[in-house]
Amino acid sequence: MAQALEPGSRRRAEESAETAAAVNRVLVIRLGWSEETHRIAVNNVPLDHRMAVRKATGLPLTAFIGGENAIDVDSIAVLVWVSRRLTGTPSLSWKQFERSWPATLSEDDIEVWAENTKGQRLDEDGNAVPVAYDPEGDEVAEVDDPES
Repeated sequence: MAQALEPGSRRRAEESAETAAAVNRVLVIRLGWSEETHRIAVNNVPLDHRMAVRKATGLPLTAFIGGENAIDVDSIAVLVWVSRRLTGTPSLSWKQFERSWPATLSEDDIEVWAENTKGQRLDEDGNAVPVAYDPEGDEVAEVDDPES
C-alpha cells in the first residue's frame, strides 16, 4: 500500500535541489584590462574572508552576489578582491586592492558568468549551456550527449 507524501516534502526537496545547485556554482569574472580571470565559489568562501568583507564594507559577502545580469561594478570589485585573497594574497586589504582598481570602466572591461564545478557555463536557470559552434576556428567542440 502506497503512503501519502508528508506535507511540504516536495517543497523541501525542490529547495534542497536549489541549494545544491547554488553550492556547486562558480562565479567567473574576466577583467579585460589585465586579462585576469577570477573564479570564486561564493558559498565556499572561508569565514575569515567573509568577515574581512563585512569589516571593509559593512555588508556581508552575500550582499554582493546577484545573477549575472544583476551584479554591479562594486560587487565585482569586492568579489575580485576576495578571489585575490583566496589565491595567494590572503592579507590583501581592501584599501590596497582599491588603489589598483580602475577609476572608470566600460561595459567591455568586465565579463561575468556562472559555471558549474565541471567548468560548464550556466544559463539563468542554472542549466549547463552546450558548447557552441566556433565559426572562427571552423571546428565544433564535442558536447556530452545525454542520449548517447
